[in-house]
Amino acid sequence: TSIVHFICLPLVRPQVPLRLHAGFYGVCVGILMGFQTVDMCFDLVVVSGSASAWKLAWEYYHTILLAPVMNFGILISMVTPTVGVLAGITKSSAPHRRYWYVMAISNFVGFGCYWIFVIPRYVAIRASTEYDPILLENWRSVLICRVWMFFCLLVAAMAVILLQLSRHGDGMPEEPKLHNQ
Repeated sequence: TSIVHFICLPLVRPQVPLRLHAGFYGVCVGILMGFQTVDMCFDLVVVSGSASAWKLAWEYYHTILLAPVMNFGILISMVTPTVGVLAGITKSSAPHRRYWYVMAISNFVGFGCYWIFVIPRYVAIRASTEYDPILLENWRSVLICRVWMFFCLLVAAMAVILLQLSRHGDGMPEEPKLHNQ
């Protein structure tokens, strides 16, 4: 965790342009949407599958949750947008701040739901040494949370796109124009 925070720390420097923050944010949203899509496939297997399908899903989650590279990727994809949003809110101009607020709210409600409903289930699966169907019971709440997070990520992605398409998406006020007399 400390390594991820150390890697993301340079993003809060005043010299980092807000377009770069938005770009990193967009990349992280894309990565998280990819993770969510793959996991959602296994969630659907658990919700609608048989005991053998549940075991397959447990093996997937157990393998993924123990992989340091995956944990690093997920953590950096969650911390980077949070740091970027904080910088965007504090450094952007008033007209562009609303996009950063949308991203912040999307982070809060999406990641919050994930931390409350999904992470505890993942911790239990990670701690397990063998398949136990109790770990996957009532998995529908995980699927619902994942769909909600996917929706929040879509909203955030739209805010990033609109910010990047805006004329002055860096959040800085427009330079005054000098008129020749």
